[in-house]
Order: sequence, then structure tokens, then C-alpha cells
Amino acid sequence: MTEASTVGPDLGRPQDHIPQPITAAAFDEVARSGRPGLSLLVPTARSGPETQAARTHLRALLSIAEERLAGDERADEMLAPARALADDSRFWQHQDRGLALYTVPGRWWMFSTRDPLGPEVALDFPRLRPLVRYLPGPQPFAVLALSRNKVRLLVRDGAGLSEVDLGPVPASEADIHEDRDHQVHLQYSAQGGGDVNFHGHGAGGEVDRVKLERFLRAVVRGLEQHPALQDPTLPVLVAAVRPTRSMLAQVWRHAGLLDDGLDGNHDRTAAHDLYDQALTLVRELRENPAEEAEARFARSHGTGLATTGLESMRRAAADGRVETLLVQAPGEAAGHGARFVADPVDELIVDSLRTGGQVLPVGDGIEAPEGCAALLRW
Repeated sequence: MTEASTVGPDLGRPQDHIPQPITAAAFDEVARSGRPGLSLLVPTARSGPETQAARTHLRALLSIAEERLAGDERADEMLAPARALADDSRFWQHQDRGLALYTVPGRWWMFSTRDPLGPEVALDFPRLRPLVRYLPGPQPFAVLALSRNKVRLLVRDGAGLSEVDLGPVPASEADIHEDRDHQVHLQYSAQGGGDVNFHGHGAGGEVDRVKLERFLRAVVRGLEQHPALQDPTLPVLVAAVRPTRSMLAQVWRHAGLLDDGLDGNHDRTAAHDLYDQALTLVRELRENPAEEAEARFARSHGTGLATTGLESMRRAAADGRVETLLVQAPGEAAGHGARFVADPVDELIVDSLRTGGQVLPVGDGIEAPEGCAALLRW
């Protein structure tokens, strides 16, 4: 299967692709995708019999969509990707907890989420409100899951971590050419700033430590060239056994390298589990633009530069006056079956982005009848 979050019609069947976490760019692209459109939000499961229950949910959503699209000459084109997924049992065995599928004539997008979605179907405006919470947060960071057998680099992508291609970074110690490390007699002294010095004479432990340092230096050389780490202040959390973390801190001068890390071997730790563990260590590193926007809303409310009224927000979004749309996650309706949704907030999201505004997720810090508020340009 191919990793792809935004897919054009030339890339084949949706079941041949692995849904990825949504990004701000993809969110904006879906919002601007035009109308008519079809949105299908499906609760999925990582394992067990619930994986096939997702197909049942999708089929129920398809029935609703087919009924509402009856007579539309573009219906089959919009429904085709979802029908293909409903017929593929293997696809559902490799999902997270939620799947969002968006289609317009000639194109489709597919994303995974760490929390259940739906089951919901929407037409016309894309059903984006439940995914606002997954937009990239104020604290971009990376996790380097590092062992001698496996190297993984993951970056925050929405409300989760996505593994990125290593590029120039060696995938394991086996990728490093070893020559003089096999000498029985060792007399080694590394030079230069931040270097680690080991001296030994035939001691297996010393040889092993020197080999580890050589491996870590090769990793560092790759990291310094990696496009995801060109911001020297980007927080990087290392998930590795403590001796490896300690040595890496001595040979890598990345300004954003965190003192704290995740101890242990994380070769097989899933991205969502790494994210949950890492978040507690990085959540206070940077200011939160959503919190800043909430504070600004509190100051602006009543001045004419902030509004929570649905009609006033609609007019402002259509006129291009919305600078920031603050959106709360929709309330959970536990246990509901497949349903059709027409949420006016989805229209506000589309119009705000279309006219150059931004959309930020917020919690309960604002009181708004529709669960959203707008900061206005004028």
C-alpha cells in the first residue's frame, strides 16, 4: 500500500493507499475543492471484529448518500471511491480509529484520525468541523526513535505524529560501513567540540561504545541535512535507551534537542503511542495561538471586531472579513447510527479559508451558541 493523504484520480484505487493524518495544507485543499462534494466520516478500529464493523457503517452511509444523490449525473463518480472501500475487507484491518473520505467529481481525499468519527455523511460543503481539532497545533516537534537496529523520524502532523522518509539518515547501524571498528586493540580519542572520548585496550565494551558513537555521528550528519529539521529551534525528543540518548546529546548540537526523552527501545512503538507519551513533555514549549486568539476574542467581544452570531459570521465570511474562525469540536453523540449532517459551521470554515482567513481549534474557553466565533478584520 502507498502512503498518501491527498490523492488524485490518476493514483488508482483508494484501497491501495494508506490514509494519513490530515495536514493544514490538505485541510485547506479539501475546503477549496469546490461543490458538489461528498463527505463520509467512518468510525474504524485498529484490531478485532470491530475492524469489519466499519464496512457496515460505510455501507449505511452509502445508502443515505445514494438516496440523496438520486438523479444527479455525477453521483456514481463521487460514490465510486467509497464503494470500492466497502468491497475491500483487507483495507479495514489496517486503520486507526477514524476515517474521513472526501470526494468531488474527479478527485478524492482520505485521512485517518486518532479518535472515532461519525458515522456521518454530508453533501455540498465538506464535513470538516470534526477534523478541526487535528489541525497542526502551536507546538511543532519531532520525535527521533533511535536504536542500533532501527531509526525512525516522526514529525507532528495535526493531532499526531507522521513518520517521514529518512533521506540521508542511516536506517540502522548496519547501514554504516565498518572497517577499523573491528580492531582488537583500541586506542581511540575523538577530537572536536562536543566529542566523546573513549580510551581502551582490547576491551569489548570500549569497542562497542566507539562503534555506537560512530553510528550516532552518521545519524547526526544525516539529521543536519534533513529538510524536516532545518529549523534549529524545532523541539526534538529522542526515544531511545538512556545511554544512547546521553551519547547523542554529546555529539548533536541541535538547539531544540530536549533534555527529557522517552526511555527504552521504541522500534515497535506505534506513532500514536509515541505521540501520547511525547505530548506531555512538549506541550508547554511554545505559545498557543489558539489560546492567544481566545484571549483576543475576549478583549474584542462587544467592539464590533468579534462575533458569535451565525448570520453575522456568514456575512463576514462571505465578505472576506473573517481573520480567524475559532471552532469547537462538535459534541459527541455516543452510539448514534449513520446519519446525514448539514452543519452551518462547515460552510463558515469553507468561506473563511476561501477568503484568506485561518481556522483554529478551541476548547470551551469561548461561549458561542454555534460552537464557533469569528475575529474580524474590520
